[in-house]
Amino acid sequence: MCLSFFPFQVSKQAYTDFAQALDAFFTLIATYLPEEDQSRIRLAYEFADDAHQGCVRRSGEPYIQHPVEVALLLAEMRIDAEGILAALLHDVVEDTDSTLDDICERFGVQVATLVDGVTKCNEVTPRGHQTHSGTTFLPTGSNKQHQRKEAIRKMLIAMMKDPRVAVLKIADRLHNMRTLRVMKPHQQQRTASEA
Repeated sequence: MCLSFFPFQVSKQAYTDFAQALDAFFTLIATYLPEEDQSRIRLAYEFADDAHQGCVRRSGEPYIQHPVEVALLLAEMRIDAEGILAALLHDVVEDTDSTLDDICERFGVQVATLVDGVTKCNEVTPRGHQTHSGTTFLPTGSNKQHQRKEAIRKMLIAMMKDPRVAVLKIADRLHNMRTLRVMKPHQQQRTASEA
């Protein structure tokens, strides 16, 4: 599919240097967002950085680089401040002790709703069936198809509420695809098929 009709150009690859990505991000948002929004975005970056402190990706990069690069992808599309804030915070609820209430309190209902929408798209996990004896049976073949359908349903519902959820999720998946090189081949294939 040709994307040349979009009025923006998305960078071709993930940055290898976090400082370079962070500088590019803050430089870019300064070109189109007012200072008040830039200040809120800096606070969100600091909040996410603190929340992910000590976490690293398989590549050895600090974890915060992922949400920054997702936010950079959205900034290249000139997404509004709430979308950028949600990009920076999209993994905080899933991967740290922070809650949606924390995000709502600090960054507002709209940002928390976007983060929640992206989180709901990630929630489809194998639901085991537990018997009276305590044995759990994990999903197989047809259940995996059901889970994929459920993921699509959740994505569509979240997207109907706010289309930025879909754009954010696509940017998240794009950055994950760009960093596949550090994964084992079977993990690369699984991740690529999920995208």
